[in-house]
Amino acid sequence: MVNLIIILAAVVLAGGAIYVLYSLLLYSGSKDPHDELQLTTKNIIEQVDVLYKKKEYALLELFATKYLERVPGNFTVREYLAKSYYETKKINKAINECILLLKHLPQNLEVRKLLGECYVKKEMYMDALTQFEICYQQDEQQADVVKRLAELYKQTDQIYSAINAYKLYTEMIEETPEQAEMYSILADLNEAAGYYPAAFEAYKQRLTIYPTDFDTNKKLANLYIKIKNLPKALEILEYMLTFTTDNRQKIGLLDSVIEIKSELEDFDGALDSANRLLEIPGADTFKTRNTIALLLVKQGRLDEGIQILEDLVMLSQNAYDVTMELAMAYRQHKNFKAALEKYKTLLDDADQKEAKEIRAKICELYIDWAMYKERGKKFDDSEALKYLTNAMQYDALNPKVYYNFAMVSMKNGNYNDAVMYLLKAIEFEKEEAESCEYYIKLAECHHQLGNVFEEKKALSDLLSIDDENAVGHMKMGILYHSQQDIKNAEDSLIKAISIDDSLIDAKYYLALIYETHDKERANKLYQEILEQDPTYKNARLALTEISIQDN
Repeated sequence: MVNLIIILAAVVLAGGAIYVLYSLLLYSGSKDPHDELQLTTKNIIEQVDVLYKKKEYALLELFATKYLERVPGNFTVREYLAKSYYETKKINKAINECILLLKHLPQNLEVRKLLGECYVKKEMYMDALTQFEICYQQDEQQADVVKRLAELYKQTDQIYSAINAYKLYTEMIEETPEQAEMYSILADLNEAAGYYPAAFEAYKQRLTIYPTDFDTNKKLANLYIKIKNLPKALEILEYMLTFTTDNRQKIGLLDSVIEIKSELEDFDGALDSANRLLEIPGADTFKTRNTIALLLVKQGRLDEGIQILEDLVMLSQNAYDVTMELAMAYRQHKNFKAALEKYKTLLDDADQKEAKEIRAKICELYIDWAMYKERGKKFDDSEALKYLTNAMQYDALNPKVYYNFAMVSMKNGNYNDAVMYLLKAIEFEKEEAESCEYYIKLAECHHQLGNVFEEKKALSDLLSIDDENAVGHMKMGILYHSQQDIKNAEDSLIKAISIDDSLIDAKYYLALIYETHDKERANKLYQEILEQDPTYKNARLALTEISIQDN
């Protein structure tokens, strides 16, 4: 029955349309346009309205086009034609009709909005923006215009304008799912623009509507991580664990919790979370046990951590990463021999990239081994030098090898050799900041050798790299003092103390300078030195001398 009614309605509509078309054709030769308008205008508007509502766009365009050929000034029919063209994706034709209409009706907001939408379809976003901005100037209360402006500002990377438009649109709508979506967009835009307080506020506004929304909580936690507020991020992640039931989500959350707790050095808490992770179906038990092992190593529970890593090496078909971690654990345990065996086991089957990494690690191991033996005084210097020579065979470009050769040479008073090694270390060091210590030691060597010019050059090179190096300024000040360059000495020592107030030697030499013209300031500095280090003999002697002179 329903289908029959639909068919009858369609027949009636088609009949009416045919009748109108017939009427138009019948009166096409009429001499009096007023008679024709009386016969057709009202009827054609009613018909195009019905056709538009029924989405009979082909008939609508046929009727409207024919009618407008005879009566081009009927703007209502032309507007229907423009809308029909838009719906049937004849965008260029729709644009032409809209432009023609706006020449006569510039205040018609609906036509201007339609023109803006046509430009959007053509990806002519700046032209679309122009039309919607005009609409907004004519009427600021149209929410659809404000929303479109926000979307277009975002599309054209006008972030600040997009933020303002979205904020305005959010205030114009009720607290609904759409408003929650606007808060989400605002949060993302503000975060991208670096407006973090506004981003936080937008995320929190969305959470007042959907407090257990997983994605929003996760984004909020990530933003706290970005600004290094790890405790707050941890609080949100742990809250999320109270409401999520998805095991994959729980696994991801616990991974993040473990990482943050490790960074906060809450290793007990990280271990608890790792053990929770092991209980969740679908968790990567191998990865989690590896994490547990590394946490145990960080806690100093080396034997427990090493045992787990040994088990994982046996279980893994491709144990490269785990074996590297195991070797590092042995190094921390000062079991250099066991670490070396692990590295060499990997080296046998390593590809070119892996081999380079392993050889670099073996070099570092030999450096640690050499200096541990040297510091521990269990071996003589020849033993340390032997390990350093082995290190060089695995990575001849490692600056730390040459630096440690220099340290052994300085210990034995071989300052010329130490200078040679330090210059090599400086040559091979890629990070300028790392070379600062090399320059300080180089200056010390030249000082011991009496090479004042080279000592000053080493310190100047150091300060050209790091002008905030307090030790460098102190040593330069002491050098100036030895040359009786009092003004530069004073400036350098004051600079050193301003950077690091704990440099007692800098204060002592500055006090020596003050003794010549300002004993009160010198006396104050000596007292300050003794407060920091009551055993600093030179300061005590200086105070005694000043007291005797005063009496």
